[in-house]
Amino acid sequence: MGTPESKAKYHNKAKDTLYDYNPKLDKDVITTQKNLQDTEEVLGEKLDVQLETSSDPICSSAGCF
Repeated sequence: MGTPESKAKYHNKAKDTLYDYNPKLDKDVITTQKNLQDTEEVLGEKLDVQLETSSDPICSSAGCF
């Protein structure tokens, strides 16, 4: 344990990958956000819009309970 050979064998290659946690938004997303903001200003109220997809917390790949 802790030998250079075991460290090489069990090295997690995923940790070598750098990830951008703040990627630039696509121009379509920027346009959509602007249009939503403009619409909310015209209507004078905040709209409840789901921008992310999420799964039903009660359901899983095994089915719904």
